Amino acid sequence: MAVTVHLSEPALTLLKRRFTGTRVEVTEQNRPLYRELVEAGLMMPLHTFSMGPNSAYRLTEAACDMRDALQSEA
Repeated sequence: MAVTVHLSEPALTLLKRRFTGTRVEVTEQNRPLYRELVEAGLMMPLHTFSMGPNSAYRLTEAACDMRDALQSEA
């Protein structure tokens, strides 16, 4: 069963950049986009010793599945 995820255009752009392997530094300006992706179940917040809580994010398995499906369609 397919699940529909509604994302803002900026969050979708960020996700696509992450799909390509581009490292996108977490800043106060883009942190809300990362949070939107967390709420959609596509990113997971990480905590680093030097930068503190929610200073990095990684793709979830659901996001990786989505990326793989998009690549196989192309």
